[in-house]
Formats: sequence, C-alpha cells, structure tokens
Amino acid sequence: MQMNIALLRDFIVRPAFLDDAESVVNLLTAIAYAEEPEQAARLSMPEGSSERTVAATLAFWRTLDLAHDTQVVVAPDNSIVGYIDVGKIFADAEHTSRCVRIRHVSGVHPDYTGRGIGTWLLHFAQWWTQQHAYGEPMRIVAWIHHNNERAHHLFAREGYICKGNHTYRALQLDEHTSQRLVSPYDSYSKIVAPDDMLTILCADTKNEMV
Repeated sequence: MQMNIALLRDFIVRPAFLDDAESVVNLLTAIAYAEEPEQAARLSMPEGSSERTVAATLAFWRTLDLAHDTQVVVAPDNSIVGYIDVGKIFADAEHTSRCVRIRHVSGVHPDYTGRGIGTWLLHFAQWWTQQHAYGEPMRIVAWIHHNNERAHHLFAREGYICKGNHTYRALQLDEHTSQRLVSPYDSYSKIVAPDDMLTILCADTKNEMV
C-alpha cells in the first residue's frame, strides 16, 4: 500500500537514521517543554544529561527496525520537526494478545504544528499496523498529553476513543536524579481494519519512505 499525505513543499519524510538521535532528542525535549512550560522551567538540565539521553535513545533504536518502524519529517533547513516510532506490545497482563503502540505521537515541533505533520505521522502508524496485522483487525493505542489539544482533536477526528488518563513520568533529565516531568496523559485506542483506506495523494513532498 502506498502511504502518502500532502505536506509542505520541500519537506522530506523518511525513516530515522542512527545519526538523527541527537536531533530527535532535541525535538522531543522542545515538545515536552511546550507541553509543560511551568514545570519544565523549574527543572534544570544537569551537565551531561543530553549525552546520556542520546545514548539511551540509540540503545532503544537498536531494538527497532529503524527502516520500517520509524519516520521523521525533515524541514527545508534540514531540522527534524516530526518523529514517530511504533511497535507491537502485549495488550494484557497474561501476554495472550498483542496490540500496536504509538510512541511519541505528539512528536511535532511546536513551531510546525497545524501543517499536517501530525496527521501524516498518525497515518503512518495506522499503515504500519495494517502491514503487521496479517489481514486481521488490530488495536492501536497511544497516550496523549492532556495539554496537547491538537493531538486530542486529531485522534477524535480519526475515530480513536479516549479510554481514560494516567500519570506518566517523562523526560528524566538525569539518570542519577529524581528530576522528571510528571504529567497526566489520556489513553486513546482504535481497531484498525485491514481494508481501512489511508492513502492520500502527496503534493510537493519528497517521500523517502521505504
């Protein structure tokens, strides 16, 4: 299945590379600070924490198939302004069934929201789910920050159901300190069917998705 969506002229969509780790960490940090500006302002970034966060990201990425499980959106100035990764997880404590989890679903830089990037990333996740469901319906789940109104509207528009909220400790600033952003997130889920239509014509976008 072709998976395209119209983005802005001269943007590039492609899988993440290992060399993108620092840029993606910077993107996710900018998003976290935008979602929790007051809490983030009270926290300091300990010396060396950025390097450790990049190392942790690289370690996690090595557990993925980056070419198929991730996407980044690259702006004309070569900065990464959107990111997503997806993978299967167990849907129950007994490990008897699986679902697909979207990580970093709010992974759009605050300066680039409202331009279709979040929609593209979400459709990629749904397309990925169809490719790994082997012709069967599969549940896809995500957690959305309570302050991210754009993401809430996007998920509602795409037919996702809000399942409730929980507190999540995100953006640990240093592995040796308790400084974290502790934030409430809402859980969303949707059953993705094999025949769901996700193809949208691409316009003036350099699509390098494999």
